[in-house]
Amino acid sequence: MKIYRDRKAPTEYGKGTHIELDGNELAHAINSYLYAMDVYIDGPRTVKIFTSRYDGDGDLGLCGGVKIYVDPSGHVLHDGDEIE
Repeated sequence: MKIYRDRKAPTEYGKGTHIELDGNELAHAINSYLYAMDVYIDGPRTVKIFTSRYDGDGDLGLCGGVKIYVDPSGHVLHDGDEIE
């Protein structure tokens, strides 16, 4: 994780603190959120993160949502019940 202050080069959001997560850190954050919502995934999964735009310079826009595919060999529990 990178955390740094941007005091001189204003961005589209203005000066402030930037926090950058790599893909592995983002996956852990998503798993932590699901755990807090009483959703448990056991097994292989694929996480797709959708952005609201692409600016053409290699920077992705704001996160528009996430889809998680759980392999049929895995299990998903929600509120103690297995999702079939």
